[in-house]
Amino acid sequence: MTHVAFLRAVNVGGKGLVKMADLQKAFTAAGAKNVRTVIASGNVIFDAPASLGPIRDRILKKVGALLGAEPVIVFRTLPYLERLIEAAPFGAMANDKTVKLYVLFLSGKPKALPAFPITIPKEAVHREQGKTGVYVLEGDHLKWVVITQGVNNTTRTQVHELKENDAVALPSEKPLKDGAVVEPILP
Repeated sequence: MTHVAFLRAVNVGGKGLVKMADLQKAFTAAGAKNVRTVIASGNVIFDAPASLGPIRDRILKKVGALLGAEPVIVFRTLPYLERLIEAAPFGAMANDKTVKLYVLFLSGKPKALPAFPITIPKEAVHREQGKTGVYVLEGDHLKWVVITQGVNNTTRTQVHELKENDAVALPSEKPLKDGAVVEPILP
């Protein structure tokens, strides 16, 4: 089976310097077959049994000796990566040239899930008295919340200050203001 190894912090900013030919030799010495490297990124494509088992341990040992430190290597099979690409996890955002997309592979299960930013419609964002914020529904009234915007696309913006279930007010005929009593129309 074909596998891909992603080495962390190799040939970045003058640190973790390693020649790709040496990396290729280390993988081959560990028992990997048909080993090839991708540019100087530290990404390696190789063939090995589906379950890496002992080859994985030998690769870690050989690369560790090459780097002079314990390496962080994330292994994925080529079929797994192909399924990921076919699943198109970014959907329509992949076509938005204003957004830069990244994929991150973890070497193990995280201790806690990270807090991801909430996205809201851009028209919910207001600029008042020199501050950027939104009006959030609290019961039957509005509360002004100052926000910091993250990544934007043409219709939505990221904010970190809101919680997942916060309802933001969109523009209406009546001016929005902090403390205003409202009758919400929720989807």
